[in-house]
Amino acid sequence: PFAPMGVVICADRQYPEAPRSVALAGARVLIINSYGMWGEGANERFIRQRAYENGMFVLFCHPGESVILSPEGRIIASTCGWENVIVRRIDPERTIGRGQFGSAGMARTYRTRPDHPEYAKRHREKVKRTKRSL
Repeated sequence: PFAPMGVVICADRQYPEAPRSVALAGARVLIINSYGMWGEGANERFIRQRAYENGMFVLFCHPGESVILSPEGRIIASTCGWENVIVRRIDPERTIGRGQFGSAGMARTYRTRPDHPEYAKRHREKVKRTKRSL
């Protein structure tokens, strides 16, 4: 096999949790397919962040703008237009987020986070305490 890959779609590229869970599951390449627009330069900011945060290659597929990013968040191939194809050889062993703490010591953050119900309960309690103190 080529390399473990993960996929997130559309608006999931905005938030770090989905790409991070893919990285923690062992993916070395993240594929993001999307259609929506977020304003000039927004897509590039989101996908650069996801590549850098997780130290993995990102393949971004979008109408009119497809990009391949290095684990450092640099664009290594791109195309504009509706009917173009990108072909680029990459080395998945070059990913930098593979260690215990990832590229910036952040990979463990989501691994050690409590399960959602517990987290939500603590958050609600914190909001109540904050409201009472106002």
